[in-house]
Amino acid sequence: MKKLLIGSLLLVAVLRCGPVGSQSPETVADPGPGGAGAAEQNSETQINRQIVTALGSGHYADAIRLVSRSSAGPAEVDFAVGAIILQGLGDPDATQPPGESVDEALALIEKSALSGHRPAISALAATCYTGLRKGPSAPELIAPNERLKACWEAAKTAPGQASACVAIRIRR
Repeated sequence: MKKLLIGSLLLVAVLRCGPVGSQSPETVADPGPGGAGAAEQNSETQINRQIVTALGSGHYADAIRLVSRSSAGPAEVDFAVGAIILQGLGDPDATQPPGESVDEALALIEKSALSGHRPAISALAATCYTGLRKGPSAPELIAPNERLKACWEAAKTAPGQASACVAIRIRR
């Protein structure tokens, strides 16, 4: 259930909204049945379903591949891929874990945050608050970090501060 919820949230944030600053789906889609806009929307809906299915069955590498094929903008794709990597690395029951590392995941989410993507900034603040483990008794993949959490919390209202937060993590 947790995987499905997280997957659904990512889909809403990434694939349905489109690139940052883009038109809404309503203004982009062709209102006529069978038009080009309808075909694009059906394609994205199909990709969304495949991503939810992949995440629900612990196939994180497949979900990453599918998100990369979406029509979302680069910031949304970087954020979603990074978040899926972290989710997969923290899932002790993953049937197809991602091949990427924690550092690669954080770099993708940070890249998105540096472009001003607010969901990425919020996700980094939350990750620095809670940390990440692969199960309750497993060693930490990401340790909670109060200094980074405070930095990312401040970046929520001042996205230009994201570069300072990235620098803090790199210097650690």
